[in-house]
Amino acid sequence: MIIIQVEGGLGNQMFQYALGLSFVSRGVSVKLDISKFETQQGHNGFELQNVFAVHPLYCSGVEIKLLKTFSKLRHKILGTPYKEKAAWQWQYQAEVNKLQNGYLKGYWQCEKYFSHAAGLVKQQFNFSAVTDEVNSAMLNKIRNCNSVSLHIRRGDYLSPGIGASLGMEYYIEAIKYINDTITSPVYFIFSDDIEWAKENIQAADKEFISWNKGNNSYIDMQLMSNCKHNIIANSSFSWWGAWLNSNTEKLVIAPRPWMPSHTSGKDIIPEKWIPLPAAFVNHNQHEQTI
Repeated sequence: MIIIQVEGGLGNQMFQYALGLSFVSRGVSVKLDISKFETQQGHNGFELQNVFAVHPLYCSGVEIKLLKTFSKLRHKILGTPYKEKAAWQWQYQAEVNKLQNGYLKGYWQCEKYFSHAAGLVKQQFNFSAVTDEVNSAMLNKIRNCNSVSLHIRRGDYLSPGIGASLGMEYYIEAIKYINDTITSPVYFIFSDDIEWAKENIQAADKEFISWNKGNNSYIDMQLMSNCKHNIIANSSFSWWGAWLNSNTEKLVIAPRPWMPSHTSGKDIIPEKWIPLPAAFVNHNQHEQTI
């Protein structure tokens, strides 16, 4: 049996669950450890079962203790994966998928961990139909034009200790690439700082999505996934919005490097996506307008 610790926001939970599905597809039993949400602050708690019709198995405290102890000891003696090392972030570690039993703690943000089970992952991450009037109208617009989602994450990314918010040059180049490639694109802009986005993004044809809050925040991901093309931030949330986009001709633009402290992180961006150079800013730095 494999136990996978689940933590973080919805995008992180989806990566962890997708890793679990990769084991399930091989016939390995998987249970989730969601005990982190007893103390985790921020985000919307454990969301997977609220957003998707998934039915995971959950482990007991005794199972956590036993498999954690076993995995830590095996890691110390044999070097078998247990806790995702900082150097592993956004880089595929094939040894993880070879496990038959153990406890896994980490984010595992790489398509290669579950690419062989992509069909199962897409089946599990199937959104319910949009029913409210505002989102239904927006979804109709998205489906009837050359829609491009554009995601800007600011918030905690602007903190001096993090400094991970993408510089405007990345978005300028991404929009230029789309404008040069796609006929009459319409940009659907998502951000945790939508007022800033309205003041700074001057793309000709654009719509701002600002009303999905709290437990309805996931609908932004659903709308992103229905756009024909995607410009993502260095965010697992918009990563999944792009990955779940079923358009076979989609263009997905992603930043490289993914984070300022990890200049490699080569495996976070799937092979068919388009990496564009990215620099990072914090709240003290000048930002250019698009």
